[in-house]
Amino acid sequence: RVFVHRPIGFVTCIAGRKRDHQPFTDSDQLYAGVLRLRRLENKSPVVAFHVDKEVAGEDAEKLRDSALAPLRLVDAADVAWTSDWNATRGRLRSYRSYYCLCFAVLHSPFEATLLMNADTLFVENPSRWWHLPNVQRTGVLFFSDKVSRYLWNSAAGRISVCNETRAFANTYGYPLRSTFEA
Repeated sequence: RVFVHRPIGFVTCIAGRKRDHQPFTDSDQLYAGVLRLRRLENKSPVVAFHVDKEVAGEDAEKLRDSALAPLRLVDAADVAWTSDWNATRGRLRSYRSYYCLCFAVLHSPFEATLLMNADTLFVENPSRWWHLPNVQRTGVLFFSDKVSRYLWNSAAGRISVCNETRAFANTYGYPLRSTFEA
């Protein structure tokens, strides 16, 4: 099976609330991540699932920015199958957090789907990944969502990560703490 010539896109999940340990909301992070994709000249569509109308108002409006297009917000209730409703006994809120990612893959509108977290920041255009021999052969690619020790231990890696963090913070006008400095 070859996945290159089929409709390709990204799916992710976002929550409308800010978690105590996070300085940014999922919407803030997704905005920065998709903006980064567009700056890397990736035009693949992104579908961001959310549960129970969690993303609305200012967060939803921010994600309608034309610089992010094509990006679509989808409430799980709008695409849930009968089996989803039955499995949760009518409580789709059960699909929040990690389970939303499973839901997103199952309900992806794309034949070739790249699942990403809302806080993913790509350092290269991922469109070339679809042409890798193993991806063409299997249709699957796993990538780490952590900074590797090798990368972090190199000065260039620390600068790159710090620059990404700095760019993200500058996008939203958040002051940087000294822990972000290289």
